[in-house]
Amino acid sequence: MPNQPFDRSSRDLKVRRFIHQTLRRLLKLGPEVDIADRSPAELALNSLAAIALQYQLQADYGVDVTVREVMEARTVASLADLAQSRLPHDASDALPSHEGGVLI
Repeated sequence: MPNQPFDRSSRDLKVRRFIHQTLRRLLKLGPEVDIADRSPAELALNSLAAIALQYQLQADYGVDVTVREVMEARTVASLADLAQSRLPHDASDALPSHEGGVLI
């Protein structure tokens, strides 16, 4: 299968989905819980879970966010926006080779 042209919007969506899925998994939240407009603190995110999310964003997508930025994000959506803004410009190799491979 030939290489497809790089699509930033697809990659942005994957990062947003990754953050939502990872937070749901770490915090044991079902799909019925709307998390986009809630803060990580409101969702009871602890520092260990914030470190896990930070590590996976760096390892899988090359995105650098601090634990403080994760913990103090106004909303999950704003955290996803921050992560998307920090995606490497040359991202063809920044996509993970697996889906949802959280280490915890």
